Amino acid sequence: FYHNTLKPSFYASELNTLKNRGFTDGYLMRRPFERLDTQNHQTAISEGDFQVNGEITEDGRFFACKFTTTTNTAYEIIAPKNAAITPIVNEIGKIYTFEKRSYLVLYKILLENNTELETIHSGNVNLVRLPAPLPAFSFLRTQVESKNGV
Repeated sequence: FYHNTLKPSFYASELNTLKNRGFTDGYLMRRPFERLDTQNHQTAISEGDFQVNGEITEDGRFFACKFTTTTNTAYEIIAPKNAAITPIVNEIGKIYTFEKRSYLVLYKILLENNTELETIHSGNVNLVRLPAPLPAFSFLRTQVESKNGV
């Protein structure tokens, strides 16, 4: 779209990772019932390949936990297009790039009020410090394991 750099296959593969994929088939294709692979009838919500773990704050210094987050686990950083992510390693964690994707590993979970935790869950409303600022509107995600091949 911008400067003729549209990559529809890239966006299609990203859309296939979303939790709600499958619910829109009736809108996207004329006769979805003629294809047997377009709807998930085994669970109430289609299972995605990824789980969102955190949402970066507008100032980029913290993230709000959206799913269980632990130390020494790599979380992929999904940032707005053309956002710069600078690699860094410090006592809080490391931000690095591998195969053109950026990741965050926390060595310790340090809240905004300097409380240190070993793990944090989505019910915790305290913001978590990042090793370095990340672009606003970014989020952290991890790949989920499939359940029963579904």
